[in-house]
Amino acid sequence: MAEESEFLLSNLNNSILTLTINRPSKKNAINEYLYNEIANRLNIAANDQQVRVVILTGCGDYYSSGNDLSSFLKADFTKTDLNSVTLIAKQRTQSFVQAFIRFPKPLIAAVNGPAIGIAVTTLALCDFVYASDKATFLTPFSSLGQVPEGCSSFTFPLLMGLGRANEVLLAGRKLNAQEALESKLVTRIFPHEQLNHNVQQLANDLVNLPPNTLIRAKSLIRSNSLRLLTGVNENELEILRDAISSPECMEAVMAFFSRKSKL
Repeated sequence: MAEESEFLLSNLNNSILTLTINRPSKKNAINEYLYNEIANRLNIAANDQQVRVVILTGCGDYYSSGNDLSSFLKADFTKTDLNSVTLIAKQRTQSFVQAFIRFPKPLIAAVNGPAIGIAVTTLALCDFVYASDKATFLTPFSSLGQVPEGCSSFTFPLLMGLGRANEVLLAGRKLNAQEALESKLVTRIFPHEQLNHNVQQLANDLVNLPPNTLIRAKSLIRSNSLRLLTGVNENELEILRDAISSPECMEAVMAFFSRKSKL
């Protein structure tokens, strides 16, 4: 079994920091360690002059299957423990999303395969989303008794229009790469075998631009939405905390694991 420290690979080359989620046996599900470590690496990179661009991607077939729901199975949900668990989960997720919101440099998502849940919602907080033609995008919140997070209750209607956003966030419609491109969630699609090469090339193009100019330009682009996104993040996670505490959510998550065990 891999050590937790191996769950996030980090490589700095030519001022490009590549962060690779490395839990392929778990479809790159984001556990407590990864929530904390991805946020920590982004926060450090924000102030590291050696880093001009960050790429976030996944190892293996999946970009990321999102939140690691196995934590539900590990917790002893007495009433007191439930309040504590949901508060810690809220704070951890809030810091994770906030690291995306506040990251001041170009942030590229290289979506190498299926993306689920928070791995999808945080794409709208990246500056460039490049996807493999094999990528899919799924936010199954309603089927799990949960609600949208990652600021998607604001960003998805803004990008996609209300109708498509409702299909994705409420009805749990899975998008393929072309549909995600048409929905403006994805910037560009590449043939699967060419994704990494093209993303590196595009990142190199950014590195060759004046770094402070890029930071200033991104700051201008985000200036009107920064405070709003911070508020949306807080509000979503407060409502999500209530949802997670509900019997409806518990039943939905247990049903999910029951179906999974029969596969």
